[in-house]
Amino acid sequence: MTEVSSPSANFGVTFPEHYVSPKQMSIIERKRALEEERRLRILDPKRRTIGVDLKALEQQVEEKSLRNLAAKEDTKLYHLDNLSCLLILL
Repeated sequence: MTEVSSPSANFGVTFPEHYVSPKQMSIIERKRALEEERRLRILDPKRRTIGVDLKALEQQVEEKSLRNLAAKEDTKLYHLDNLSCLLILL
């Protein structure tokens, strides 16, 4: 009697071949292949990053604060220009 390992093969569970239909076996094999692909993808050092790049984040924060300051200056200049136009009209 031939035995076939199940998806829970990690737990040492095996079933006799007559308990697993060919359809079930194809499902099991497909899940195993997908899990193997996932494992390789997760463990590939070129495709994963662990941690945070603080230097890059600090640079982004700095750039955003500079953009905000520039926007505030533009708003001030706009209001001053409008005020000067109103004073000329009076």
